Amino acid sequence: MTLLFTITFQSGDFFYEDSNVPSHLAILISIVAAFIAFIGVRSQIISLIKNQLADKARECNKNINAETHRIIETPQNISHVVSTIITGKLLLDRVIKNSRVFFLFGLGKQSLIDQFYFQLHTSIIEYIIANTITPTFEEGQVKEHIKFQLNYCNKLFGESIKNYGNATPKEIQDQLTKYKESRKK
Repeated sequence: MTLLFTITFQSGDFFYEDSNVPSHLAILISIVAAFIAFIGVRSQIISLIKNQLADKARECNKNINAETHRIIETPQNISHVVSTIITGKLLLDRVIKNSRVFFLFGLGKQSLIDQFYFQLHTSIIEYIIANTITPTFEEGQVKEHIKFQLNYCNKLFGESIKNYGNATPKEIQDQLTKYKESRKK
């Protein structure tokens, strides 16, 4: 889109055009347009990341028993939960790697991991915090593989667990408010 600006100044009875004013104005408009484009691309990248993590959290939360509100502790369900969490982490890493660093300036990877953590059902969080597999699992390669994946999830959410544990949404909101206030000082 091309914008054409003509600025005419009146000085007494004479009109004249200052050739520097339109070029300065054009440069200013170009800078503003570049900034707006940058903000738009940044917002799209952040939205993409958040939507992908939300989808993975919803996928994990499908493994919750509707009656007991607990995670369904079968090898298939536990494997699905931890695999989905790991896939979410890999997607996050991939998008961050493929995005230019300056587009994600000021956005910490940990804040995105925290968001993923907050979207998981509390029984999944409790299971990850416990970091143990129930005795219903048969010994063997599958059990060891799931233990490895569960340990990976525990390390992935380590900082989130340390900061928030299995806090209620109100406690988490209070902690986030305190954190934001401490950053302002």
